[in-house]
Amino acid sequence: MPAKVPIGLTSNARDLYRRSAVTLLPGEEDFGIVPLEAQACGRPVVALGRGGARETIADGQTGTLVNGASAEAFAEAITRTLSLAFDDAAIRAHAERFSRTRFGDEMEALIHAASA
Repeated sequence: MPAKVPIGLTSNARDLYRRSAVTLLPGEEDFGIVPLEAQACGRPVVALGRGGARETIADGQTGTLVNGASAEAFAEAITRTLSLAFDDAAIRAHAERFSRTRFGDEMEALIHAASA
């Protein structure tokens, strides 16, 4: 039987991200929406350095990319990340690079350029 998710978790996701010291992403995602959600809340991310995390996390600036998938590698990365001073506003600004508005504006510009 699947685990039940507490009601209200989705509506409180921002609060959960904001109260976290780091967000952990030990698996590989194609794009990496979880790191962007955490970064939009100004929180650093510790993630496996594969897939979308390599595109959405600036190693050392918005979080830490982990080379190995072992528990030891992640434990070291979490410890290292917690010892660093991250700029919440800079982390949020980095996440904005992936915003829907920016994507839409750039797609519109590309379409106009291609049709001109």
